[in-house]
Amino acid sequence: MGLVLAVAAALLLRGMVPGGSTARPGGAQLLKAQCAAAERGRLRRIALDLPLAPTDLEPLAALPSSAPLQAVLLPQAAADKAVAQWLARFTSVQELVLGNTTWDDADFSHLATLRRLRVLNLNATRASDAALPWLSRMHELEVLRLGSSRITGSGAVHLLELHHLRHLILQRAPIEDGALDAVARLPALESLYLEGTRVSDEAILRLKQRRPDLHVHW
Repeated sequence: MGLVLAVAAALLLRGMVPGGSTARPGGAQLLKAQCAAAERGRLRRIALDLPLAPTDLEPLAALPSSAPLQAVLLPQAAADKAVAQWLARFTSVQELVLGNTTWDDADFSHLATLRRLRVLNLNATRASDAALPWLSRMHELEVLRLGSSRITGSGAVHLLELHHLRHLILQRAPIEDGALDAVARLPALESLYLEGTRVSDEAILRLKQRRPDLHVHW
């Protein structure tokens, strides 16, 4: 009986009971706790790999813009327009990773304030080529991952402002062959990942001949 009680006590301390469900805090609670720590200056990276709805991200709105955030890494988070405006206040952020967003071109105009960004990873957006001039203001970008069915590549020339861009990932973007001309001229680019595009095999071959140093996956 003593052993049974000891095991039960250990499980309770871990937030579980035998035959019951896990009593761990949800993603919203964990994010709130991280934001509170960031507000006190004890945390510089908000990182949580759990599903989050836009309303779960409201603790970000309560954070003062002076919070010394360096990274917001929420790969399963869904973000709406309000979230874009909240994040735009944290100009010290260097890494931003979100799952699905409803962000369109106007929202990217807010994000242009994040001049120190080195990593921008947005799995799904509603951005069009009109968003690319705003992205071009993020001169420190090294990694750009963008998913959008509205990007055709007609504005790809704006990416030439990204002199430090090393890795470019475009997903579910109907870009065509002409966009690769700008890609080929990105001086620091090391890898290009294309998924769900309209780029032809011939255009990829020409790109590889022009940039044999570039790793291309499509």
